[in-house]
Amino acid sequence: DQGDVLRDQGDLDGALNAFRESLAVSQRLAASDPSHAGWQRDLSVSQEKIGNVLRDQGDLDGALNAFRESLAVSQRLAAS
Repeated sequence: DQGDVLRDQGDLDGALNAFRESLAVSQRLAASDPSHAGWQRDLSVSQEKIGNVLRDQGDLDGALNAFRESLAVSQRLAAS
């Protein structure tokens, strides 16, 4: 994933942009078929990766929000 490579290279802004683009795609796919577990998982992972970058950038409030979104998706997925 491009975001992972950019993060590994220390380009946190680039990684965040890439992860947000990935999140937008995941949101569209997950919304189109809420019962598709793979797309729901991708949505959770995208939020988690955004949270990791925001944490690395020192945006702890933003990171916490992203982690909460990731957790909520995972909990919905586990309950289904």
